[in-house]
Amino acid sequence: MSLRQKLLLLFSLTVAASVAAVAWTVLVRIRHVFEQRDQQETALVVNQFEREFQHRSNNVAAAIDRLSSSERARRIASEIAQSGDTAPYFNEAQIMARDAELDFLELVGRNGAVISSAQWPARFGYPEPAASAPVQGTFLKSEELPDNSSSLGLFAMRAVEGTEGAVRLIGGRRLDQTFLADLPVAPGMTVGLYTDASAGTAPAFESRRLAGASGDVPGAMRYQPLIDSARKSGQEASSILFITPRREDSVNATAIPLKNEAGNVLAVLTVAISRNGLVEAQWHIRSIAYAVAGGGILLAIVFSLWITARDRTTGARGTGDCKRQLGSGGARART
Repeated sequence: MSLRQKLLLLFSLTVAASVAAVAWTVLVRIRHVFEQRDQQETALVVNQFEREFQHRSNNVAAAIDRLSSSERARRIASEIAQSGDTAPYFNEAQIMARDAELDFLELVGRNGAVISSAQWPARFGYPEPAASAPVQGTFLKSEELPDNSSSLGLFAMRAVEGTEGAVRLIGGRRLDQTFLADLPVAPGMTVGLYTDASAGTAPAFESRRLAGASGDVPGAMRYQPLIDSARKSGQEASSILFITPRREDSVNATAIPLKNEAGNVLAVLTVAISRNGLVEAQWHIRSIAYAVAGGGILLAIVFSLWITARDRTTGARGTGDCKRQLGSGGARART
């Protein structure tokens, strides 16, 4: 390998290494900036969810407080305490739930049996497990429905005033995809709620249980490992999910478990932010880096060829001068 070839190789490697180092530094910085942005936007959604959750909890508690202190509830509780006959009040829960704008409401006796149920009238006489829990505030509960499905809800429980616990009211409102409509969702962000996520019975993952504010969450099956991790550990989990084989369709997803008073996970909130902007920025940076490196190497080759051609021209001129000098010397000698 000639000296010029060695210099060309050295120059090319220097250009390529310099461009690669700069590109790598920029890529790392951009990834860090995007990750910080994703974390901030996720925290914003979670904080807003918590505020909305608390707001709805207060509304449910206020509605149950009004019902438990109402004249109607006190009269029903007093009559049941005196006669012990609960049959006449079979439909009372439906009427009271409609007046209070509640999705769920049950009147429960001192023994924990259902006196009247708005969401499932046929449960009359069946035990209500929540009645035995010493819950004072609002709580999450998965409510079974007549069609063998279940619905997650925010509940509150109160004893009817002046009856010494003879009758208790357990009522609440659904916590479903309509709850997500009030959350601030930035462009490229998808918020979902996975319900019936109880880790105690460890039900199999079902993609239909993951819903967003506007319907199904795209690529719901891709969320299974993340949601299962949050369900089993009870801790927040984050991961990059590839919704399709294309990198630009990937998302930076976070799963936040929602627990009841016993600490069991009943639902999982998911926040997914598109990585399309990051992938496009990385693609542009790599393209620029390749162009700069290729241009530098091409310039080195052109420069090397120019030097080679220049040296050949200089050498040819030097050879011609030598021949002319030798010819002149021989002519003088013959003279």
